[in-house]
This record gives sequence, C-alpha cells and structure tokens, in this order.
Amino acid sequence: MDAHDFRTLVAVFDLPERADRAVHHLLADGHDEERVHIVSGAGAAHDCASGLKEAGVPEEAGAYYEGELRAGRWLVVVSCQTCDVPGVLGAIGRHGGSVRVPPEVRDGRV
Repeated sequence: MDAHDFRTLVAVFDLPERADRAVHHLLADGHDEERVHIVSGAGAAHDCASGLKEAGVPEEAGAYYEGELRAGRWLVVVSCQTCDVPGVLGAIGRHGGSVRVPPEVRDGRV
C-alpha cells in the first residue's frame, strides 16, 4: 500500500474531553495509535501547520488549523486509508468534532 492510499483528516474540537473520546473511539475501531494524534496549545500551532503541510494538507487549511489552535481549540489528526474515511468522519462527528471535508470526499470520488 503506498502513501496515496492514505488521507490525513483534521478535526477541530472545542473541549479536550470530546477530542479524547474521539481518539478512544478511533483506537477502539482499530486505527493505529501512531496515526491518531491530539494537538493542542497555541505553542503547537506553527509546528502543526508545517507538519500538516508535509502530510499533504493544503497550506490554506494548515493556516486555518493554526488559527483554531491559537483560539484554544484541540485538533485530532488522523492518517487513515482512503476506504476508512467515512468511518473516521462518523467517529469524529459523534464526538462533536468538525472537519473541513476534502472535495473528493464530499463529492463521492473516494
């Protein structure tokens, strides 16, 4: 399986408890803990934006997520197989996270 079979999804949470519950849900669903991360704190904003860019997240989206961190929100970053995207989105949504859905996912091209 090559890197093109994976997507990086970033969810924004307003409370750390919600982010924690989403991560536990994803791990219980069998996602690798090395591919599911919580990011928090304004100090992490710059490093997160550059890390997301390296993971294939567009620069403008990275700037958006940087702003969310600076505003005191929590991010859950998930690298998953393309076929797992709907399940990841469902788990995130059940725990109150919001995701900027990539056009190819939104339009059903995945």
